[in-house]
Order: sequence, then structure tokens, then C-alpha cells
Amino acid sequence: MGERIIGSYYTGVPGRTFLGVGGLHGNEPAGGLALGRVLDTLREQSIPVHGRIVALSGHLEAQARNVRFIDEDLNRLWTPERVARIVAGEIHTTEEREARELLAAFENVFDEAEDEVIFMDLHTTSADGEPFTFVGDTLRNRELARDFPVPVIFGLEEQLDGGLTEYLGNRGCRTIGFEGGQHDDPDAVEYNEAAIWIVLTSAGIVPRNRVPRYRELVKKLRGATAGKPPVLEVRYRYPIGVREQFEMLPGFRNFQRVKRDQLLARDHGAEVRAEETGRILLPLYQALGTDGFFISRPFNAFWLSVSAMLRKLHLDRWIVRFPGVGPEPDANYVRVDPSVARWYVIEIFHLLGFRKHRPRDGILILSRRKYDLKAPSRVEPLTGEIH
Repeated sequence: MGERIIGSYYTGVPGRTFLGVGGLHGNEPAGGLALGRVLDTLREQSIPVHGRIVALSGHLEAQARNVRFIDEDLNRLWTPERVARIVAGEIHTTEEREARELLAAFENVFDEAEDEVIFMDLHTTSADGEPFTFVGDTLRNRELARDFPVPVIFGLEEQLDGGLTEYLGNRGCRTIGFEGGQHDDPDAVEYNEAAIWIVLTSAGIVPRNRVPRYRELVKKLRGATAGKPPVLEVRYRYPIGVREQFEMLPGFRNFQRVKRDQLLARDHGAEVRAEETGRILLPLYQALGTDGFFISRPFNAFWLSVSAMLRKLHLDRWIVRFPGVGPEPDANYVRVDPSVARWYVIEIFHLLGFRKHRPRDGILILSRRKYDLKAPSRVEPLTGEIH
């Protein structure tokens, strides 16, 4: 089995910390290989950096077996309640053991951090298609995605519960995820490597002019996604239970256009059709997984500027006075009664970052990421010691 720590790099100059994880799913080796390449280049070229760079390997046991996961998805268990049980020593699955080891590694990184921590989660997909990046919708995270020449996806993380980027984002890290093409695409490692360099240079950790092949790698990444929408938002997720009963129709690829009511898959023999017109993302073509597919649609970048302005004006303090809208004890949550709320209230909340919707007693609870505008002085500490 492989090592948890791929490597680290520090030249003694204080600055931000970059924390990268590859292989959170065991059949996705490209991210870990790309992190290793970046560290090798830094050492071989003796590149000076402002800050610290740390690379970790995700699911070691699943990597050894070349499977997505063993008992459950390691990228779906990072809820505060679940993490608290893991910290307390309640370990029942392979993935909980892996999570405990990752938590210990994270805490070591956070203890040494001198400034903001930037977390990057590196993946590849079972379906064919172009690379893309995804971010939880905070203004701090948007800055990380600004220099990417690939589509930026909003709302993907908010469709899921227990994702690692959401968990670390709510502890104060800036976070970004990257999907570097299909698992066995020979270019997947270089796509992931280019993405890492983009984040490191955009964050001011690595001088761009010291990175060999920077322009070449970014040009290759840009060429891979030519003609695709620059910004999209996820509108729909099809969740699945028993994988053996779900079968995606062959031939779908990331960003392929689909029409409302188009047949996409079969689940327990029943037809699964598109809920709306859009572009399909992450259609499942592997043995393990909990997401059948997602549907996204292009999002006009103009609204990103509007959204940033509304957040800086703290419009969220006023919109809770709208009919059918009420505050929750935590300012990052609001409740909305869909039978009363009108005037595009949900869409306005999306602009304010409240992209996660969960039903509760006939109403919707909307939530947003913490630390939208400003970073904490340090990453929030764990409650309790890891057992």
C-alpha cells in the first residue's frame, strides 16, 4: 500500500499553505501522480516559494485495489456529526479509518500553517469528456477559479452531503476541486498538473515565471475545453442506491447537451429521463458510485458580478424580511416556505451563495458556505483529540 504523504516543499519564506489531495477515490491515480510531478519540479529547479506546499494521498486501500471505494464513498462522509464520531474513535468502515488518518495529517498541516490554507481536491471521471473545475460558491473560492481556462462549475458540491471540500471550506480553508478528464486518458496527469500550477501561481505561492512548461501545460488545458461554456451551474442530481440496478445508456460524455424528457439511464428497470434541458455532467460508467449523473446549464458571468456586489452590500440581512422567508439561528441558514415566497426568492438566494437546499417539515432550509468574504485568522480547530 502507498504512503499517505506524497511530499512537501518549503523554502523558509512565510506565506499561504497549499494542501493537495489526489486519489480520494482509489481508481483515480492521476491527481496523486500530478502532485508528485509538481513536487519533483520544485525540487529539481530549486524554485523559491512563498509559503508551504503539502501533497497527500487519499484512499490508500482503495488505490491498492484500484477501486473507487471499499465500503462507502470516502468523499461523502465529511459531515460534522460523522467527523465528530470518527474523532472520538467510532470506526466501523474502511473509509472511516482512512478519514481518521487523513484528519490527523490535515491537523499537522494546519498546525504549521502561517497564513491562509488553500485546499485542492483532484479527480478524474468514469465518462469521457473535457476537464473542468468546481468550487463551493464563496467569493474567496471564486478567486481561485479565476485563472482557469476550463469550465467552472457552481452548485456541484451543494448537491451533495459529506464532501471533503465543503467540510474543509466550512473550517476556513479556501477550496477548489478539479476533474481532469477520464480515468484512463493519457493526458489526465498533465491536465491535473496544469491545474495545480494554476492554483499555486494564482495564489502567489509560486512565481509563474519560474515554472517550466507553464504556458505549454495551460495551453494544452485550454485547448481541451475549447468551445465549452466558461461557467455553468448544476441544476439536478440523480442519486442512486444499489449500483447494480442503475445503468447509464452508453455514449454520454461530460458537457453533452441533453433535452428535457430524453432517456438517459435505467434504474431497477425503470426509465430515467432528463428533468430539464441542459448539459450532462459525470454520467456514471463504473461499478461503484452514488451519483447517476448531474444536469447543468450555462450561467452568464454577468450574474457573478451582480452576486459579488449583493454579497458585499450584505443583502442577506434584508431578504429574510421577504414573505415566506425567515432567519435561522445560524446566519448561514435561512428557511423558505415555497408556497408563500415569490419574486424569484430562490434565485436571489443563489446569488447570495445559498445554493444548498434541504427539505424540513414542508419548508426548505437553504444554506451557504462559511467565510464567504473573509478568511478566519486560522483554520477552525477540531473538537476533541483524534482517537
